[in-house]
Amino acid sequence: MTLLIAVALGVLTGSSKAFEVIYIIWIHIIVQKVRALDVVGVVPESPWYIYAPLALVFCALSALARQRHLPARCISW
Repeated sequence: MTLLIAVALGVLTGSSKAFEVIYIIWIHIIVQKVRALDVVGVVPESPWYIYAPLALVFCALSALARQRHLPARCISW
């Protein structure tokens, strides 16, 4: 799931900085065991099943965004 979010944010923002900031916050939340935002499933009552489809949505959005960017980079001879 982390990889899908990283790819999606990289494609949508064009930089790795957005994911780096979110990842630091994300790890802090996991270490503090915040149940509502635990996407890994460290806490037994975590709603991880909500975040798995969300990662797939991010993947689909990044694929659409990447497909839209590719024709704009046509090389003219």
